[in-house]
Amino acid sequence: MPRILFSILMIFLMLTSCEEVKQTAYSEFVAFGSDGWDPVCTLDFTPYPTDSVITPGEKFDIILTLRYSSRNLTDAIPMEITEEDEEGVMATEQVTIALCDRNGKPRGKRGVALYEISDTIKKDYSLPDGYSISIQSLYPADNTLCLRNLGIILVKSGK
Repeated sequence: MPRILFSILMIFLMLTSCEEVKQTAYSEFVAFGSDGWDPVCTLDFTPYPTDSVITPGEKFDIILTLRYSSRNLTDAIPMEITEEDEEGVMATEQVTIALCDRNGKPRGKRGVALYEISDTIKKDYSLPDGYSISIQSLYPADNTLCLRNLGIILVKSGK
């Protein structure tokens, strides 16, 4: 009898301690060479969940992630983000991602030799048909030598 009660208590604890983990539905990164990100080079992403069918009303968070080195560090990277669907351009926005804080120290999560900074660019978003994102640097390549990767991640919103 005590063994059964103990088992029930353990199962109850496991179930109550579970927390919802957001599931990555799409992830794509582009690597930059040693010459930086040429402003003529536009990065195109078509964030769509792989191996699944989107149900009506399903919502996602779209996350922009930059990975960079502290070598040749630039304070911030200005870029232009254009969103399109099958009918054409939906929105174009210029954003600046700050790589350093006010004291010149790198921002973001530190890994081995790299830093990573992420920003949610859309939250609880229903993907329209033919959705794509294009990103272009607004800086000369010489000012982007610290960049290693830029990526788009699509995560189920959980709502």
